[in-house]
Amino acid sequence: MKRNIHYLSMVAAILFLLIIVVEPADSRRRFGENSSGTIYLVGGRQKVLKIKGIQKVAIGNPSVADVKPLGTNQVLVTGVGVGKTTLIIWKKSGEQESFYIKVSARDPKSLQAEISKMLGDREGISIRLVGEMVVMDGHALTTEDYLRFLLSNSAPMPNG
Repeated sequence: MKRNIHYLSMVAAILFLLIIVVEPADSRRRFGENSSGTIYLVGGRQKVLKIKGIQKVAIGNPSVADVKPLGTNQVLVTGVGVGKTTLIIWKKSGEQESFYIKVSARDPKSLQAEISKMLGDREGISIRLVGEMVVMDGHALTTEDYLRFLLSNSAPMPNG
């Protein structure tokens, strides 16, 4: 009986976190038909996009990301602050590409490693990355495992 209560509590905690962290699936559809994808950045880090024939670029929210053309075939995108924005690139051919940019405070891979280290090797609990989210699932076999799981859920989330 206690084991079932622990399992249900853990499932409830995970569902609660997913409701808070996961954005609605239809937000990607609302973003636009000509979307070239999502770019995940950590604040202060950069990514170079290789796109041929760049004419001009625009960023929706400069407090989230900065964009700088590097000639006509590359764009430098820098994560500035936590949040979400869009990048639009117009090409000389008349085509347009759009990117959805998400900037996090922390790298999800390092957060996953920290949580794994905190939990240790707990039978029945797995920790994995899904996109930019760290997902923990399974069931706690002991009260100690359950308490460790609850403590690890109080760790800061990557998007603030």
